[in-house]
Amino acid sequence: QMAQLEDQELIDEDAPIEEQDPYALPESIFSVPDNYDVPLQDTVYGHTVKMNYFSSATGKYRKADVLLPYDYDPTVQYPVLYLLHGLGGDNTSWGDMNAEYIIDNLNFTDNIPEMIVVCPNTVALPRITDDMSEAELLVGFDSFIDDLRGSLMPFINKNFSVRKDRDGTAIAGYSYGAREALYIGFAMQETFGYIGAFSPTSGVVPGVNEDYDTPTLLDEFYVDPDIGDYHLILMDVGTYDEDDCINATAFYGQYFDALGIDYISYYVDGGHDPGVWMNGLYNFVKRLFLNPEE
Repeated sequence: QMAQLEDQELIDEDAPIEEQDPYALPESIFSVPDNYDVPLQDTVYGHTVKMNYFSSATGKYRKADVLLPYDYDPTVQYPVLYLLHGLGGDNTSWGDMNAEYIIDNLNFTDNIPEMIVVCPNTVALPRITDDMSEAELLVGFDSFIDDLRGSLMPFINKNFSVRKDRDGTAIAGYSYGAREALYIGFAMQETFGYIGAFSPTSGVVPGVNEDYDTPTLLDEFYVDPDIGDYHLILMDVGTYDEDDCINATAFYGQYFDALGIDYISYYVDGGHDPGVWMNGLYNFVKRLFLNPEE
């Protein structure tokens, strides 16, 4: 598989984006309706619970916002989506982008399954200060997997009625959070059946590093045949405006093509900005948890 990838010509950074990724689907398929991210009339919405949990990875209490369905019933097991933020964000970032309205509106208009959404602080450091460099913060992003696996997920499993099978567990994020979603999703294949990566930064696997001096998290993407394929890998990026992560997104798509990993890749108007990531969340959730529970 790796030989197949190495033989493939990678990205021409000077080529138009449509030439970089000939497999990208038309933008019109992934357009969003008017008012998709605002409260709709005659629609009821869930609520956000502010949680504090102890992190053994950092030795500190950490914050997470948990979005619950409006009729949350602790006797029902709900699928769970972990949503990660990017550089400069925190556990409130997805709420600021109206994630609860995007998801609940899809439940109302498209009958997507009700779910529990967990929005953590993705920078797993004992102490975060305003003068930290990007490199220092990146250490916290990349070590979040230890906090997630060792503390946050056990806390959520104990305190909320969530499914624990991989068909009922998803992870997604934007920018640096998308990098971590790809890393964690492939590193914890027995846990996550769905991955969403919205404008991911580079460095998950070797091959493209853009302008970032970042470590490589995985030697390669690899799907364990004993576990099974992912149901969905969704990537999006702005097309006509500047986006620093556009080459990384195209590279990941070429990597998945070379290895025969199923995914969806598409481009939308915009840059490295919330409008693109909200569009990604809408299209990801629209296709999420639709398989029958085994």
